[in-house]
Amino acid sequence: MKNTEKLGIETFEKNFKLKIPSELKRQYDCSITDKELNGLLLSKRSKRNKKGYMCCSSCHTSLLNNKNVKGPPRYSIANGFLIGHIPENVMEEIDITELVSAMIAPIRPFSYALSFSGGALKTLKGHHTFFENNVGHIESVLNNNLKIGANPNAYCIMCGRFTPIQIQQARLKCL
Repeated sequence: MKNTEKLGIETFEKNFKLKIPSELKRQYDCSITDKELNGLLLSKRSKRNKKGYMCCSSCHTSLLNNKNVKGPPRYSIANGFLIGHIPENVMEEIDITELVSAMIAPIRPFSYALSFSGGALKTLKGHHTFFENNVGHIESVLNNNLKIGANPNAYCIMCGRFTPIQIQQARLKCL
C-alpha cells in the first residue's frame, strides 16, 4: 500500500489521460483475495509467499523503499502495460480462439523468438530473444500491402528440422 501512488488506478488514469473500462479494471482487481489491494493494478496470477507477493527484480527494486524513482516500475502493468484479455463470453459469442485473440490484440508489448537444439544423448540447449513489437506499425504495413494489391496472406516461417507430424500440426494451427 506504500506504492499506491505508483500502482494505483487513479494514478494510471491521470498519467495516461484515459478512463479504464470497468471490465478491464475487474481483470486486474486483486482485492477479492486481499482487501488491502483494492484500487491497484496488479496481476491476479502473482504468487504469494509468507513475506508477500512475488514480482520481478525490476519491480522489486523500484518499489522497495525507493523514493528516488518517480512513477511505476518500467515493466509494470501500471506503466502502460494494461493489456487485459478478451472476456470469455465475447470469445464464445464470436468463436475466437486464443491464437486469434493474440493476433488481433491492439497492444502486444513483446514478441519473442525461441531456438532449441539437441538430439539423442545430448543436452537440450537454446536461447530466446525478446523484442518490442509495434502492432500499429505492423498493421499499417499489412494495410499498405493490401492497397497496392500485394498478396493478402500472412505467413508463419518455421526453421529447422521437424517431423512430418509436427509440420502437419503447425500447418493446422496456422490456418
